[in-house]
Amino acid sequence: MRSRRRYCCNRCWAVRARIRVLALAASAVALGCGDGDDAPVRVTIPTGATMSIAADSLGKAGVIGSPKLFRTYARIRSSDRGIKAGTYLIKPDASWESVLRALRS
Repeated sequence: MRSRRRYCCNRCWAVRARIRVLALAASAVALGCGDGDDAPVRVTIPTGATMSIAADSLGKAGVIGSPKLFRTYARIRSSDRGIKAGTYLIKPDASWESVLRALRS
């Protein structure tokens, strides 16, 4: 019995494996966070800031744990563009989805 090859090459397999790992990690982090009773933290996003700069600001404020993973999550959700500059009050245990919503509204 011949086995069927699932991927055209090892590179395709590696790319798909990385996507799955990042999606699982982002899901685990997003599910582990909830809107709790902690006091909101003030985060300032400067004018013209990219998602990388915004994620670093959120990480320094303690809103997110991993800026790199948050940037990847935003890119997967197609929410890494169109963030608005300003000062935000965000709870430290807010879900990543609510943080993205705040940055885009």
